[in-house]
Amino acid sequence: MGRGWRCRCLVVGLVLASATCADRSPTAPDPGETSCQAANLTGDPRLTRCVRFAGADWLVKAGNRLAPGPNTFSDAPDAVWVDSAGLHLRISNRSGTWTSAEIVRAAALGYGRYEFQTTTRLDQLDPNAVLAFFTYNYPDPAFAHREIDIEFSPRIGGGGAGHFVVQGGAGPSFGFAAPVAAVVTHVIDWRQDRIAFSSGDASWVYAGSGIPAPGGEFLRLNLWLFGGQPPVSGAAQEAVIARFRFDP
Repeated sequence: MGRGWRCRCLVVGLVLASATCADRSPTAPDPGETSCQAANLTGDPRLTRCVRFAGADWLVKAGNRLAPGPNTFSDAPDAVWVDSAGLHLRISNRSGTWTSAEIVRAAALGYGRYEFQTTTRLDQLDPNAVLAFFTYNYPDPAFAHREIDIEFSPRIGGGGAGHFVVQGGAGPSFGFAAPVAAVVTHVIDWRQDRIAFSSGDASWVYAGSGIPAPGGEFLRLNLWLFGGQPPVSGAAQEAVIARFRFDP
Protein backbone atom coordinates (compact mmCIF):
# COMPACT_ATOMS: atom_id res chain seq x y z
CA MET A 1 0.00 0.00 0.00
CA GLY A 2 1.29 3.47 -0.83
CA ARG A 3 2.31 5.75 2.04
CA GLY A 4 2.95 9.44 2.36
CA TRP A 5 -0.46 10.73 1.25
CA ARG A 6 -3.08 12.41 3.35
CA CYS A 7 -5.64 9.68 3.95
CA ARG A 8 -6.92 6.28 2.86
CA CYS A 9 -10.23 5.26 1.36
CA LEU A 10 -11.41 2.38 3.53
CA VAL A 11 -12.76 -0.77 1.89
CA VAL A 12 -15.94 -2.10 3.47
CA GLY A 13 -16.80 -5.36 1.70
CA LEU A 14 -16.80 -4.35 -1.96
CA VAL A 15 -17.89 -0.77 -1.25
CA LEU A 16 -15.30 1.92 -0.79
CA ALA A 17 -16.39 4.21 2.01
CA SER A 18 -16.32 7.87 1.05
CA ALA A 19 -13.20 9.62 2.20
CA THR A 20 -11.45 12.82 1.23
CA CYS A 21 -8.14 11.82 -0.36
CA ALA A 22 -5.35 14.08 -1.54
CA ASP A 23 -2.63 13.01 -3.94
CA ARG A 24 0.69 13.64 -2.22
CA SER A 25 2.88 12.75 -5.19
CA PRO A 26 6.22 14.56 -5.39
CA THR A 27 4.96 16.98 -8.03
CA ALA A 28 1.26 17.06 -7.11
CA PRO A 29 -0.58 20.39 -7.44
CA ASP A 30 -2.51 22.06 -4.66
CA PRO A 31 -4.40 19.40 -2.65
CA GLY A 32 -7.65 21.22 -3.35
CA GLU A 33 -7.29 20.18 -7.01
CA THR A 34 -6.70 16.52 -6.24
CA SER A 35 -9.06 15.80 -3.35
CA CYS A 36 -11.77 13.29 -4.22
CA GLN A 37 -14.63 11.36 -2.73
CA ALA A 38 -15.10 8.05 -4.52
CA ALA A 39 -17.36 5.08 -3.92
CA ASN A 40 -16.04 1.79 -5.30
CA LEU A 41 -18.93 0.49 -7.40
CA THR A 42 -16.74 -1.52 -9.76
CA GLY A 43 -16.95 -4.92 -8.05
CA ASP A 44 -13.15 -5.00 -7.88
CA PRO A 45 -12.04 -4.92 -4.21
CA ARG A 46 -8.39 -4.06 -4.97
CA LEU A 47 -8.91 -0.33 -5.45
CA THR A 48 -7.59 1.39 -2.35
CA ARG A 49 -6.67 5.00 -3.09
CA CYS A 50 -8.29 7.86 -4.99
CA VAL A 51 -6.90 10.64 -7.19
CA ARG A 52 -8.55 13.47 -9.07
CA PHE A 53 -7.87 13.72 -12.81
CA ALA A 54 -9.69 15.40 -15.70
CA GLY A 55 -12.40 16.70 -13.40
CA ALA A 56 -13.34 13.26 -12.07
CA ASP A 57 -12.49 10.76 -9.32
CA TRP A 58 -10.36 7.73 -10.13
CA LEU A 59 -9.46 4.70 -8.00
CA VAL A 60 -5.92 3.27 -7.90
CA LYS A 61 -5.29 -0.47 -8.15
CA ALA A 62 -2.98 -2.33 -5.76
CA GLY A 63 -2.10 -6.00 -5.22
CA ASN A 64 0.16 -8.89 -6.17
CA ARG A 65 -0.07 -11.27 -9.15
CA LEU A 66 -3.07 -9.53 -10.70
CA ALA A 67 -4.23 -9.41 -14.30
CA PRO A 68 -3.10 -8.29 -16.74
CA GLY A 69 0.28 -9.87 -16.60
CA PRO A 70 0.26 -11.20 -13.92
CA ASN A 71 1.65 -8.04 -12.35
CA THR A 72 2.16 -6.42 -8.99
CA PHE A 73 0.29 -3.12 -9.01
CA SER A 74 1.32 -0.27 -6.72
CA ASP A 75 -0.84 2.54 -5.36
CA ALA A 76 2.21 4.46 -4.08
CA PRO A 77 2.30 8.23 -4.71
CA ASP A 78 5.26 7.83 -7.06
CA ALA A 79 3.49 5.10 -9.06
CA VAL A 80 0.35 7.10 -9.87
CA TRP A 81 0.14 10.87 -9.50
CA VAL A 82 -1.39 13.96 -11.04
CA ASP A 83 0.36 17.28 -11.61
CA SER A 84 0.18 20.19 -14.06
CA ALA A 85 1.39 17.90 -16.88
CA GLY A 86 -1.46 15.42 -16.32
CA LEU A 87 -1.74 11.87 -15.05
CA HIS A 88 1.51 9.93 -14.57
CA LEU A 89 1.61 6.11 -14.60
CA ARG A 90 4.94 4.54 -13.72
CA ILE A 91 6.53 1.09 -13.83
CA SER A 92 9.42 0.86 -11.36
CA ASN A 93 11.53 -1.53 -9.34
CA ARG A 94 10.59 -1.49 -5.65
CA SER A 95 13.00 -3.45 -3.48
CA GLY A 96 13.53 -6.03 -6.22
CA THR A 97 9.90 -6.24 -7.41
CA TRP A 98 8.77 -4.56 -10.62
CA THR A 99 5.41 -2.84 -10.13
CA SER A 100 2.84 -1.57 -12.62
CA ALA A 101 0.15 1.13 -12.39
CA GLU A 102 -3.59 1.28 -13.10
CA ILE A 103 -6.46 3.65 -12.36
CA VAL A 104 -10.21 3.15 -12.75
CA ARG A 105 -12.75 5.92 -13.26
CA ALA A 106 -15.15 5.88 -10.34
CA ALA A 107 -18.28 6.22 -12.53
CA ALA A 108 -19.41 4.19 -15.56
CA LEU A 109 -19.94 6.29 -18.70
CA GLY A 110 -21.48 4.00 -21.36
CA TYR A 111 -21.94 5.01 -24.99
CA GLY A 112 -20.02 8.09 -26.05
CA ARG A 113 -16.74 9.54 -27.24
CA TYR A 114 -13.70 8.82 -25.05
CA GLU A 115 -10.76 11.08 -25.94
CA PHE A 116 -7.26 10.79 -24.48
CA GLN A 117 -4.16 12.87 -25.15
CA THR A 118 -0.73 11.40 -24.43
CA THR A 119 2.56 13.27 -24.19
CA THR A 120 4.77 10.17 -24.22
CA ARG A 121 6.68 8.80 -27.21
CA LEU A 122 4.68 5.61 -27.61
CA ASP A 123 7.07 4.25 -30.23
CA GLN A 124 9.80 4.32 -27.58
CA LEU A 125 8.04 2.28 -24.89
CA ASP A 126 10.07 -0.65 -23.61
CA PRO A 127 9.22 -3.86 -25.52
CA ASN A 128 7.79 -5.40 -22.34
CA ALA A 129 5.70 -2.34 -21.38
CA VAL A 130 2.02 -2.06 -22.32
CA LEU A 131 0.01 1.17 -22.19
CA ALA A 132 -3.76 0.73 -22.48
CA PHE A 133 -7.03 2.66 -22.31
CA PHE A 134 -10.06 0.37 -22.02
CA THR A 135 -13.54 -0.22 -20.65
CA TYR A 136 -14.10 -3.22 -18.39
CA ASN A 137 -16.89 -4.74 -16.30
CA TYR A 138 -14.97 -6.63 -13.62
CA PRO A 139 -17.62 -9.10 -12.31
CA ASP A 140 -19.71 -9.67 -15.46
CA PRO A 141 -18.33 -11.87 -18.29
CA ALA A 142 -20.98 -10.70 -20.80
CA PHE A 143 -19.43 -9.36 -24.02
CA ALA A 144 -15.98 -10.35 -22.69
CA HIS A 145 -16.53 -8.02 -19.72
CA ARG A 146 -17.51 -5.23 -22.17
CA GLU A 147 -13.85 -4.68 -22.93
CA ILE A 148 -12.95 -2.16 -25.63
CA ASP A 149 -9.25 -1.26 -25.90
CA ILE A 150 -6.61 0.98 -27.34
CA GLU A 151 -3.28 -0.68 -26.50
CA PHE A 152 0.37 0.01 -27.27
CA SER A 153 2.81 -2.89 -27.17
CA PRO A 154 4.90 -4.74 -29.78
CA ARG A 155 4.13 -7.95 -27.85
CA ILE A 156 0.35 -7.91 -28.44
CA GLY A 157 -1.19 -9.02 -31.75
CA GLY A 158 0.21 -8.02 -35.13
CA GLY A 159 0.27 -5.12 -37.55
CA GLY A 160 2.39 -2.81 -35.40
CA ALA A 161 2.76 -1.71 -31.81
CA GLY A 162 -0.68 -0.05 -31.66
CA HIS A 163 -3.91 -2.04 -31.39
CA PHE A 164 -7.63 -1.26 -31.51
CA VAL A 165 -9.58 -4.15 -29.97
CA VAL A 166 -13.22 -5.11 -29.40
CA GLN A 167 -12.74 -8.09 -27.11
CA GLY A 168 -16.32 -9.31 -27.45
CA GLY A 169 -16.47 -8.88 -31.22
CA ALA A 170 -16.25 -11.60 -33.82
CA GLY A 171 -14.15 -9.43 -36.14
CA PRO A 172 -10.37 -8.97 -35.92
CA SER A 173 -8.56 -6.27 -34.02
CA PHE A 174 -6.70 -3.62 -35.96
CA GLY A 175 -2.93 -3.17 -35.66
CA PHE A 176 -1.01 -0.04 -36.62
CA ALA A 177 2.39 1.57 -36.18
CA ALA A 178 2.73 3.41 -32.89
CA PRO A 179 2.67 7.19 -33.43
CA VAL A 180 6.07 8.87 -33.36
CA ALA A 181 4.79 12.29 -32.31
CA ALA A 182 5.27 13.48 -28.74
CA VAL A 183 1.64 14.61 -28.41
CA VAL A 184 -1.06 12.26 -29.72
CA THR A 185 -4.86 12.22 -29.45
CA HIS A 186 -6.63 8.85 -29.16
CA VAL A 187 -10.38 8.26 -29.46
CA ILE A 188 -12.84 5.45 -28.76
CA ASP A 189 -16.27 6.49 -30.10
CA TRP A 190 -18.62 3.79 -28.82
CA ARG A 191 -22.11 3.66 -30.31
CA GLN A 192 -24.85 1.05 -30.46
CA ASP A 193 -24.03 0.00 -34.04
CA ARG A 194 -20.30 0.72 -34.31
CA ILE A 195 -17.10 1.59 -32.50
CA ALA A 196 -14.81 4.11 -34.21
CA PHE A 197 -11.18 4.21 -33.09
CA SER A 198 -8.40 6.65 -33.88
CA SER A 199 -4.86 7.25 -32.70
CA GLY A 200 -2.93 9.99 -34.43
CA ASP A 201 -3.29 9.23 -38.15
CA ALA A 202 -4.51 5.65 -37.64
CA SER A 203 -8.24 4.88 -37.59
CA TRP A 204 -10.59 1.89 -37.70
CA VAL A 205 -14.36 1.42 -37.49
CA TYR A 206 -15.79 -1.85 -36.20
CA ALA A 207 -19.44 -2.47 -37.09
CA GLY A 208 -19.60 -6.25 -36.76
CA SER A 209 -21.25 -8.55 -34.25
CA GLY A 210 -20.62 -8.50 -30.53
CA ILE A 211 -20.55 -4.74 -29.96
CA PRO A 212 -21.08 -4.46 -26.19
CA ALA A 213 -24.10 -2.71 -24.75
CA PRO A 214 -23.38 -0.49 -21.73
CA GLY A 215 -23.73 -2.19 -18.37
CA GLY A 216 -21.42 -1.52 -15.45
CA GLU A 217 -18.22 -1.07 -17.42
CA PHE A 218 -15.64 1.33 -15.98
CA LEU A 219 -12.87 3.09 -17.86
CA ARG A 220 -9.35 1.95 -16.94
CA LEU A 221 -5.94 3.39 -17.81
CA ASN A 222 -2.88 1.28 -17.13
CA LEU A 223 0.82 0.81 -17.75
CA TRP A 224 1.91 -2.79 -17.14
CA LEU A 225 4.47 -5.44 -17.97
CA PHE A 226 3.70 -8.13 -20.56
CA GLY A 227 3.76 -11.50 -18.83
CA GLY A 228 4.98 -9.73 -15.71
CA GLN A 229 8.47 -9.63 -17.26
CA PRO A 230 10.85 -6.79 -16.30
CA PRO A 231 11.60 -4.04 -18.82
CA VAL A 232 14.12 -5.21 -21.40
CA SER A 233 16.05 -2.00 -20.80
CA GLY A 234 16.09 -2.55 -17.04
CA ALA A 235 14.86 1.04 -16.66
CA ALA A 236 11.70 2.45 -15.11
CA GLN A 237 8.94 3.33 -17.59
CA GLU A 238 6.52 6.25 -17.41
CA ALA A 239 3.51 7.36 -19.45
CA VAL A 240 1.77 10.73 -19.19
CA ILE A 241 -1.88 11.23 -20.12
CA ALA A 242 -2.26 14.98 -20.38
CA ARG A 243 -5.98 15.06 -20.90
CA PHE A 244 -9.14 12.94 -20.89
CA ARG A 245 -12.54 14.05 -22.16
CA PHE A 246 -15.86 12.24 -22.48
CA ASP A 247 -18.78 13.38 -24.65
CA PRO A 248 -22.04 11.36 -24.65
